[in-house]
Amino acid sequence: MGTWALPAASDPPAVSEASPSPAAEQRASELVAVVVIDPGCSQFNAPGDDNANKNEEYICLTNQGVAPAEMEAWLIHDEYGWRYTFSAFSLAAGASVRIHSGCGTDSPEDLLWCRDETAIWNNSGDCATLLDSQGEIIHQDCYSG
Repeated sequence: MGTWALPAASDPPAVSEASPSPAAEQRASELVAVVVIDPGCSQFNAPGDDNANKNEEYICLTNQGVAPAEMEAWLIHDEYGWRYTFSAFSLAAGASVRIHSGCGTDSPEDLLWCRDETAIWNNSGDCATLLDSQGEIIHQDCYSG
């Protein structure tokens, strides 16, 4: 345990309005999760009839940060308003997860929206929006068919 010392009465108070040092910024950036919608690994148009092949329609999220992202109560929605809400889920730094439109068993790499009606993502174009548990937009990706 270290020893703490107060400045001598003659020392001026240490007040700084400067921005954080590069070292402090580096330490802070090392602790950040950066989750994005990854269109390069997403498949918004499943082969064949999307409604008959919903597990081949998926959106992919990638954590580009260096810390895991705790995503419980985060959600994804499309332009129409279909919503997927995450239960307890952690996305490791550097990892990706696919959220399939169909049903099945979740795994660390694949989550299932389990939409019973029509497929979610419009083949002609749509916008996917990812929000955190406070409802703040984390990332949005729009595509056209």
